[in-house]
Amino acid sequence: MTRAELLRRFVLNSVCDDTEDLEHVYYDFYRSATWCVTWIERADVMDALIEAIEDGYVKAYRVIEGRPAAHLGEVQGVPALEEMETPHAIVFGLTPKGRALHLSEDDGLPWDENGNLREGWTEPKD
Repeated sequence: MTRAELLRRFVLNSVCDDTEDLEHVYYDFYRSATWCVTWIERADVMDALIEAIEDGYVKAYRVIEGRPAAHLGEVQGVPALEEMETPHAIVFGLTPKGRALHLSEDDGLPWDENGNLREGWTEPKD
C-alpha cells in the first residue's frame, strides 16, 4: 500500500457512516493518522479527499439551506475549494465503490481487527 492509498483509506474511514463536512473529515483523518503516520499536513487531507472524489470513491453533496439534512444536492465532480471550506455547505459521503473498498479486508492497513496498530507495521514512504 502506498502512502497515497493509505491517506485515501483515512478519508473513506472519515465518511463511512454518513455524510460529513470538511471539518469532520479533517478531525477524523488526523485522529486516524496520528497513530501511524509521522507527518500530515492539511493539504494532504485535501489532496486525498479530492483524489477520492475524482476516482469515484467519495461523492460531494451541497446542503440545501432551510431543508432537512436528508435533502442534499449532488455535486458533479469536485466542488470549489471555497465552497468546501464553508462550514456545513458541502458534505461528503461514500459511493458504492467507496463503500466496497472501505469494507474490503486489506493487510496493508495499519490496524488489526481490534483497532490496534499492527505489530511491525511501517509507514509507506512513497
